[in-house]
Amino acid sequence: MSKQIHKIISVADVITSANLVCGLLSVLSSLHHMFLLASVLMIAGVVFDMMDGFTARKLNVSSEFGAELDSLADLITFGIAPMVLIASYYDNVYLSLVAMLIPLCGALRLARHNVNHHDLKGVLIGVPIDASVAVVPLLLLLGASSLVMGLGVIVLVAAYLSTVTVKKLL
Repeated sequence: MSKQIHKIISVADVITSANLVCGLLSVLSSLHHMFLLASVLMIAGVVFDMMDGFTARKLNVSSEFGAELDSLADLITFGIAPMVLIASYYDNVYLSLVAMLIPLCGALRLARHNVNHHDLKGVLIGVPIDASVAVVPLLLLLGASSLVMGLGVIVLVAAYLSTVTVKKLL
């Protein structure tokens, strides 16, 4: 029998939802050509993403529901939002298609993590999808050409799919 949302949501899930809201607001900001705000909202999403896991562990409220919600929020904030930021900023159809690799490969990386997370102790396999928040706004701030942004995206998504181990921050 399915449980009602209000009976299974925890404080950590509310924080995860704040991450999701940041991602959605970032998308809207990009669509309205408020690129700095879109970038700041993605950074705020990173803060909420770090806080939700920490909170879940401290309050011992980790759950399968929370883990799935976290992945969905991460896909929006660190996958869809950077893609829309790139597409809106550059207005280049080819770069927009390359930018689609961010949520596509990000989803693959998140799915791999979700099925393997119980086997990992203190490390992640592949660069976390959150890395898009460091790469995309930084390249925009530096005035990267569409070619440089495209290459940056390709390096980023290759790092998502790699088997490099990355130590967890929290």
